[in-house]
Amino acid sequence: MVNLIHPHRIPWIQDWDNYIETKARDAGILVVSWAFAQEQFKEGRAKFVDARPFEEFEMGHIPDAVSLPFERLDDSFETLIELADADRPLIVYCRNRACDDGLLLTQEFQALEKTNLYYFVDGFDAWKEAGCPVVTQ
Repeated sequence: MVNLIHPHRIPWIQDWDNYIETKARDAGILVVSWAFAQEQFKEGRAKFVDARPFEEFEMGHIPDAVSLPFERLDDSFETLIELADADRPLIVYCRNRACDDGLLLTQEFQALEKTNLYYFVDGFDAWKEAGCPVVTQ
């Protein structure tokens, strides 16, 4: 009942499809489309960084992507620093728009002042559904 009359009430309906994307944009992160990610992949300009758990990475990932699971970031700190220091652009991705591990990993790179950093919010699921190349182990 309080929610009905409170001036800062919680909305009953939330647009979860864009929730993580909105959080990324609010944090000043460049969110990229599938077309941009595909172009970068075809031209070999960017390094893709997979934030999903390693088990998911092994089941399938974007070719030449680096596995850097956000859930085990403490174990991969050296890799994080190496990627942050590299001149090559990074495109971080997760499973899909509902997975925030990619956003959290992108924020870690952002905190290390990584420039030319992008977040592919649609993630691996969209990549695979579009028929793009996938590596399975």
